[in-house]
Amino acid sequence: MPAVRRTARRLTLPAALRNGELLTYFQPLVSVDGQLKGCEALARWRLPDGTFASPADFIAAAERTGFIHLLGETVLREALTQLPRFEAAGLGSLFMSVNISPRQLEHPDFEGVLTRVLAETGVAPGRLSLEVTEGVAVTDLPRATAMLTRIAGTGVRISLDDYGTGYAGLTYLRLFPVSTLKLDRSFIQDLESDRITRILVKAVVRLADELGLRTIAEGVETPSQASAVKELCFDYIQGYLYGKPMPADELIARFAPPSTLIH
Repeated sequence: MPAVRRTARRLTLPAALRNGELLTYFQPLVSVDGQLKGCEALARWRLPDGTFASPADFIAAAERTGFIHLLGETVLREALTQLPRFEAAGLGSLFMSVNISPRQLEHPDFEGVLTRVLAETGVAPGRLSLEVTEGVAVTDLPRATAMLTRIAGTGVRISLDDYGTGYAGLTYLRLFPVSTLKLDRSFIQDLESDRITRILVKAVVRLADELGLRTIAEGVETPSQASAVKELCFDYIQGYLYGKPMPADELIARFAPPSTLIH
């Protein structure tokens, strides 16, 4: 990103939050039989002209400036606030996945924020899953491990996101109290056409099963990909085939009874 754009993102992110331009969208997570079981909460920035900023750009800017702490807390609070509303609308007792960055893990009050938001919203810790990206380096690994272990001890689930793309997958899997593996979309895209990819994916699912972990296939876009994922016995599926990230009202309209979603 050019320097001018980076500076613009840095200067306008706080204003965007004040002006209600930073939104929380929800992408469905479904079971292999197509039933809604959870959501991933994702930050979106709707610009004044109605277009959306690239998440990769503004999340990176938030990371560099430290704004990620406030942004992360905002997304977490909105996500957990919506869970009781989803349940009241008939969507069931969903779980919510929220991404956390290494910068958030390094913040001295991260655990405090998490505890306060759970208490404020009344959501049971077991319905929250914190997603840690495999390919992102954690500066203080022992501290992060201790913190995630304490958090997992409260009932919050820890998910290893984008599994298979980074250098630290087995290290994080060994050290962190992981309960879910989320396989990166690049494997799903090549699952039908590449024999080696299919062998690797089968091995990952088998590994997760041996470790007692749940599995999520990310980036499922076609019925044939969904069929391949089901054959490999993933627990959950996420991707545009089942829904793009959407506002809370749209999720309710799409999935509330008598609506069903089966592919």
